[in-house]
Formats: sequence, structure tokens, C-alpha cells
Amino acid sequence: MQVRSIRGAFLGASFACLVLGWAASETNEHYRQRDFFCLWQGARITAGGGDPYDETAWRAETSQREQDLGAPAGFACPRRYSYPLWTAVLMRPFGVVPLALASSAWMALAFTSTLAGIALLWTAVGGQARFAGVFAAIVLTSQPFWVLVVGGQVSGVLLALVGLGVWSLSRQREGLGAAALTALLIKPQVAGIFVPAVVLHRLIAQRPGVVASSAVVALVLLAMRS
Repeated sequence: MQVRSIRGAFLGASFACLVLGWAASETNEHYRQRDFFCLWQGARITAGGGDPYDETAWRAETSQREQDLGAPAGFACPRRYSYPLWTAVLMRPFGVVPLALASSAWMALAFTSTLAGIALLWTAVGGQARFAGVFAAIVLTSQPFWVLVVGGQVSGVLLALVGLGVWSLSRQREGLGAAALTALLIKPQVAGIFVPAVVLHRLIAQRPGVVASSAVVALVLLAMRS
């Protein structure tokens, strides 16, 4: 009976995230003037073998998108791609489909990731089930979450990675935890200080496995630049 309840809750949450993803995309004009457009455009150019940091190519592509969409686009990043190249590579699946579909799917993933991050973090600290709703409400009414909704940023995915990393470390799964936290490099300004601090802390605690796991993920990301 409990398995059925969990399965039902999972399916219900998944459907809700799909609907909310579509609604957020439609409400925000598919993010054509927000952060997600930059992510999508970079993935689109990369998928076509181009250089998203080429300002001339970027302006040409943006102008073409403005003609296709019938409205201004790319306001959030008017000159060139503003993320690491590995982020564009990882987002290629979104870059090969139209903006409307890509933005809806991205926001569905963002909402799913947010819920996963909430659950993982609450479990990691041993939070009581009766207070889980309060913690979720705090996250879902916070300013970063609503910036995610109106801008289509990567913060939902980042929260899931933080949750997975913290949960893994709390369960002594050092390798998985280090890998998840190093993956935060998809937005380096978030991980630049945090990840090295965590790795150093675990190394001092005589958990050297985190260094190897973190290094592997970092090398894979760097390889995507070639």
C-alpha cells in the first residue's frame, strides 16, 4: 500500500511539474527576453557546430530569432553567451527543439529539480515529516525561486545538485556527493568557493575519495570545451 502511495505521489508531482512548466513558459513569453533564451541560444549554436562566444555570430542568430518569433529576443544576453561552454553542451537537447517546447520542458525540469532538492536536503538533515511542508513553503516562496520562475535560470537544477551532494555526504557516499557538488560548475560563480571548501573539509576529515570524484567530474566538464 505504501509503495502505491509513493508511486501515486511521484506520478502526481511529475504531472504537476509538466503543467506548471508549460504555464510558466506561456506566462513569460517562452523566456525570449529572459535568462533561458541565453541558455537556449547557446545550446542551439553549439549543437550546430558554432561558437556561442563569437559576438558577430551571436548577433546574427539573435536577429534571426527575432524575425522568427516576431518580437525582441535575447535581451538578457545581447552580446554573447554568458555561461561556460560545458553548460551549452549539456543543454544541447533543449537547443535542437523550438523555443516554446524547450522552455516548457526546461521549466518542468526546473520544478522537478526544485522538489527533489527540497526532499534531499530535508532528508539529509533528518527533518521531521510534519515540518517538511513548512520547509518546502519557505523555499517555494523565496526570492530565488521566483527569480527562477520569471527568468528560467538554472537555480532549480543547482538546488537538486546541492541536495544530492549534501544527502550523499550525510550518508557517507563521498564519491557521489563530491561529483554532485562539482557539477555545480555549470554556473561557476555559485561553485567557485563552495566546492573547494567542501572538498578541503572532507580531505581534512580523511575522506580522500572526494578529491578523485571531484577531479573526474571537473575533467569531464573541461573535456567538453574541446
